[in-house]
Amino acid sequence: MAETRRLSDEMHLRGKDLVFDSPFTSADYFLIEVDKKLADDVLNGKELVVRGNVHDHVTICTEDTTYATKEVEISNTLLVAENLEPNMNMATCPKIISLHNTYIELKPTKFLLFHLKRVLFEMLDMYDFEEPEEPKNKVNFENLLNTIQMSAGELQEAIQKLPIIEDKGTLFMLSARSINKLLDDVIRLCDDDIYPDIAIDKITFEELREPLSELIPDSAIYWFLREFCDFNGNYYVLNEDKVCKSRAEMVLRDKQDHTWESTKFFEVMSKLLPIGLIFKLEHLRGLAMFGETATKGRTIRFFDGKELPIEPKKRLHQLFKIKPSWCFEDIEPFIADICDSKTSVEEILAKFCFCSKRDNKKFYTLKLT
Repeated sequence: MAETRRLSDEMHLRGKDLVFDSPFTSADYFLIEVDKKLADDVLNGKELVVRGNVHDHVTICTEDTTYATKEVEISNTLLVAENLEPNMNMATCPKIISLHNTYIELKPTKFLLFHLKRVLFEMLDMYDFEEPEEPKNKVNFENLLNTIQMSAGELQEAIQKLPIIEDKGTLFMLSARSINKLLDDVIRLCDDDIYPDIAIDKITFEELREPLSELIPDSAIYWFLREFCDFNGNYYVLNEDKVCKSRAEMVLRDKQDHTWESTKFFEVMSKLLPIGLIFKLEHLRGLAMFGETATKGRTIRFFDGKELPIEPKKRLHQLFKIKPSWCFEDIEPFIADICDSKTSVEEILAKFCFCSKRDNKKFYTLKLT
């Protein structure tokens, strides 16, 4: 930009005429403002890729970052010339190939996992171990990149967090039934004395592969290890929080309109978990609403946060219709999926709610709007 300004000043002082290319094709170019790091990356051979469908707002991606775009109008006219070089001699005026009074401004953005899951649910075939079918859509990673406005690196990272597997080059969404069956089978193997090399704190791919059904592809086992286990350097260990949440969701969804007595629910859960894992009330956060009756004591009822509105204000209004006051730990799971981070959850609550402290815990009530 400094070099362009110097040349412009020099041409002005010398009274130079501008020479325009013929045919003049300004419409073939657009200008993008980039920071120094991004400029260096492009000059070193890294690509800027435009992603999205015809009717989408333009999104530009590097390998690992996604940028929203905004067209900015300026009062000056920007000239694009051929072969501009630092300190070049202006005896010959460089040919002007394009002129603009707008440029594209870039702003890093995130595609929320909540939205991505909805999009992928519509795009991908469902994989069911019990009833395997020939895929209809046959979507692969490249197909996703041509449709979803995310960088390749961010999309790959997001897919790792979702129940998605690849089989014979095609991406599939694992069905809830398949996930529950896989968890059932692993829990059975952990508790069965016939398999001494498989335990809740001693799991490997190799030990699981042999006893599991051939209908379960390798990629599903690897997904299970990534989703439900922690790696301690030698073995995979079942993550109590993730396993308990998944089992609890299965029970609650099976009887969505049923109100459970707390003691009965704990009794059912104890039969679904492997020996050594203990179900706790906090495992129900984001899955259930709690009540209290004189006859049943504490009660538990399924609440599907996935059905809540996406827009934060509408979502909070619906949550506070259910109960007028929430502690942070209870409301956070119902907001986290539409936020980039825990900080964003706190920012949303600060914007729309009053906060008070009781017994060293934060409680929120909705601001009147």
